This record gives sequence, structure tokens and C-alpha cells, in this order.
Amino acid sequence: MKILHIIFTTTGYKASGAVSAALALATELNKSLEVIVLIMSDKDDIEQNDSMSIYKVKASAGILENFFLPRRLKNLFISANFGHFIKKENPDLIHFHNPVPPLAVYKTARWCKKNKFKYVMTSHGFNEIINFSAAFKINIIWHYFVKILVHKPIIYVLRNASCLFFLSKNEVKDVMNYIGRDKINHSVTPNGYPSNLISYKIKNVEKWQYLFNDNRPTILFLGNHTRNKGIDVLLDCSDNLINNCRVIIGGKTRFKDGTHHFMGKNKININKNVIFTEFLSDEEKYYLLEKCDILVHPTRADTLPLAIIEGMFFEKAVISTTVGGIPSLIDDKTGILVPPGDSELLANAINELLKNPTKSRMMGKNGKQKVLSNFSWEKSAKTTMALYDELTT
Repeated sequence: MKILHIIFTTTGYKASGAVSAALALATELNKSLEVIVLIMSDKDDIEQNDSMSIYKVKASAGILENFFLPRRLKNLFISANFGHFIKKENPDLIHFHNPVPPLAVYKTARWCKKNKFKYVMTSHGFNEIINFSAAFKINIIWHYFVKILVHKPIIYVLRNASCLFFLSKNEVKDVMNYIGRDKINHSVTPNGYPSNLISYKIKNVEKWQYLFNDNRPTILFLGNHTRNKGIDVLLDCSDNLINNCRVIIGGKTRFKDGTHHFMGKNKININKNVIFTEFLSDEEKYYLLEKCDILVHPTRADTLPLAIIEGMFFEKAVISTTVGGIPSLIDDKTGILVPPGDSELLANAINELLKNPTKSRMMGKNGKQKVLSNFSWEKSAKTTMALYDELTT
């Protein structure tokens, strides 16, 4: 059986949790099936991951690249030509990953339907798509663009998929309501922890060692710096945290002329105990996860964040929000959930664990046990292959 995985993305894939998850699943499936990966990129290229070919396919917004338009508007029009790859490989099934950029997914779905290729799709970001306007604070003008350029294309894609793979059962009802169906062919295949972590040896990273030369507790955030991730909520509560704790914001920052592009906050006005890291390598990320005390993920819209799974693997108590599939990860034994957007309740939750490090450590141990028992790529791959068999026989 030959499966072609297409990964849609508008960003450098090293910084995308959805792309990392898609590659992890494809790699696991490639142990039992022939898997070929196509991924949108800024240039054409090819690389090998063991026996799996990964084709980077150049994507752009076409003639709009030459116009002075906001980047987030251009991103909606980014697309790539996957048709000739699909014809050349003639796969038994095509597996879409990620609903962004929506017009690129729509274009490929239309092509597949016209040329009679079955496709399935994994929900790396359905929660973000369904709650797009609220998560990204869209005004009335942008709301019109979102309806035409995001919701309509994605609803078409979902309605015509042979099967939808959800990361959490929490998503199923929301997606059925979103596309106006009372029944859909689906399966739940959650993200897993990176398999390399089982034997990974944490190395000291000189660049960040200075952060841990004292006994101050450390709060860590990992993720893209977009409004839906709720970094502004974490910054708003940072002045009310106890024990002189340190807050590390991991990931590539989006400051321009000293002001964050969506938070409207000047660097000068941000608490001095907050450190922005810029882009982190895996080595740096794992070092910070090993050394921090609590992982905080104050997201407004998310599906099943890899950052949380990785934090739990590293035995960290996690404080996050009651959105998407996160409640299937975090309960009162592994962390604390708060409503999205509430900086006061977020501060209270962080302070509760800072006051009780023994409780925090126990949550971390419970979290690792839960991840090892329920969230592995091997299990998700087996479930995925069973659906592949059904759809291709």
C-alpha cells in the first residue's frame, strides 16, 4: 500500500507543531507501509528520512506576492501544485495534514475529487479554524474574508473527505456542527510523544545555563507567537506571580520596532522576569523542559498541543485552558485548567503550584504515566492503518 501524505503550512515547518506531528505519524507509518511526504515550502527540495522521501514543494501567493498586502491576508492565498506529484506517484490513498492555508487545501481536495483520488484528513487545527474569529481577534471586515476564504473552503474539504482523523473525541461534535452533518466517518488518533525522547540524553546548553544558577522557580511557555496561543494573557499575569519566579517564553518572537505585533506591548513595559528565547532547537527545548518547574500553555484555540505532551513526558505539571482536546490531556491529577483569556485565574493557578511544589511534582509524575500509557505514535499509527485498509479494499 502506498500512502501520500500532504502537509499544508504557511510557516517554516520546523516551527510548526502541526507539521512536526504530521511528520512523526508519517515516519511511524513508514515502518509498515510505503509513505511519501509532500510539504509546502519556500523552495523545491527533497530529503530522505531513513527510507521515507520528503518532497518540499514550492508554494507562494502567486501575483499577490508583488502587492503590498498584510502578510496574514497573503497567507490565505498561498498554494502549491501537488497534482503532478499525485499523478506520478499514483497512491492508494492521500492523507491531508493541517487545514491552513485553507485555499491550498481546497484546491488540492477539488483536484483529488475531479481525478478520483480518495483523501483523508487529520485535524491538527480544526479547533483554531472553527474559532478563527475569536482566537485571532478578527474585526468585522476581516470576518467577511474569513467566511469566504477560510470557512467555505474548509467545509468543502471536510465534507468530501473519505475519513476524518481527530486528535481528540472532543472535536467530533464541533466539526459535525461546523459542516452541518449529523454523521461522519471518523477515528480518533491523538498526537504522541517524540519516540526519540525514550533514549534521549539531556545536554547542558551553555546559552541558557545562566537562567538556572539560582533557586528561583521557572515557568515555561513553548509555541508559536500568535494571538490564539494566549501569550498576552501570560504576560498580563506575570506581575502577580509569587516567589520572584522567572517566565520563559520559548519560540520565535514577533517584535517590530520594540512592539509585539499582536499584543501591542512594548518590550520596556514587560516584566523584567520575562525572558524571550527566539527560535529553539530541539536540544534547547528539551533542556528547558528538563529544567523548568511548570509548563504553561494559556491558549485560546488549540487541538492537542505537542508542547503539552512533551511537557508531561518531562514530568512537568501543566497549566492550560479548557479548549479543544486539552481536557483529554490535563485533569486535576496532571495539572490545572482555566478558562481562556482570564489572566487572574491563570495567575491563581500558577501561584497555587508555586506554593505547593510537592503537588506540582506529583502532577508531573502522573502526567508522564498518562502520556506513556495513552499518547504514542505507535498506537495512533496502528489505528490509522486499520482505517487505510478499510478505505482501500
